[in-house]
Amino acid sequence: MGRTRLILVGTGIVLVAGLVIYDLARPRFDSWHITLHRHPFSGPVRLVVDGKEVGTHDRPTISVSVETPSGKSPQVEASGLFPCGWRKLPLRTSDVQQSLTAEVDLRPLPGLRILVDNRGRPAGELRVGRRVTQLAANAPGSFGTEAPDCAEVDAFVFDGKSWQLQSRSGTILIDPAGTRCYKFGTTIYGRDASTLVQPYIPPGTRVSKTFSPAPMHVLPGGVDYFLEEVPSEIRSLPRQYEVRHWVVEQPCERPAR
Repeated sequence: MGRTRLILVGTGIVLVAGLVIYDLARPRFDSWHITLHRHPFSGPVRLVVDGKEVGTHDRPTISVSVETPSGKSPQVEASGLFPCGWRKLPLRTSDVQQSLTAEVDLRPLPGLRILVDNRGRPAGELRVGRRVTQLAANAPGSFGTEAPDCAEVDAFVFDGKSWQLQSRSGTILIDPAGTRCYKFGTTIYGRDASTLVQPYIPPGTRVSKTFSPAPMHVLPGGVDYFLEEVPSEIRSLPRQYEVRHWVVEQPCERPAR
């Protein structure tokens, strides 16, 4: 009996010691929360943590949770989908108490924005190189991307048709039917002149360019309001005056007989 008891006690000690050694030897992990802000990049972002891809996202702010070896900060990398393909994005990171924040560290890049007057037409696909979006049926559509900077992307595809890029950056207006006329204008919203310390700029609306029927138009500037009502006022002006640019349809002039 005594010998059996000793054997059992010894076996128990060995098992406990083995469990302790196993517990001490097994890898330890910390849970990390990672937040990535993709601005100023506008396209899909592929996120890689410690060499493993954790997903492709197109949200402005990307949040994921990962586990890393205890005491080690995660190594975060990101690639962005440009019109000419995937490219690594420079990141600026900071971490506090197992929470890591990363921001895309890019200077503002030249952009290309394509406005499509898709009224009276079915839904369609718009593709600029590797970047793709879907446009709704019977509604104005808009797609913004970083400007293509490779020779092979010299056109975009809308609804199965290739359109030669007249400009690689800036704002382009597409009228698939090529039958409508438009005007591009600027509205300046200003505070009361008595409150200004800088030279007063009279508020009001100016039309800077009109467009005759054509499938494609290169606009002179960015557009805040596309085929929509332009507000008569901005109630809370963050600065002494605000400038808004717009595009509206206008009747086409009939040629003189």
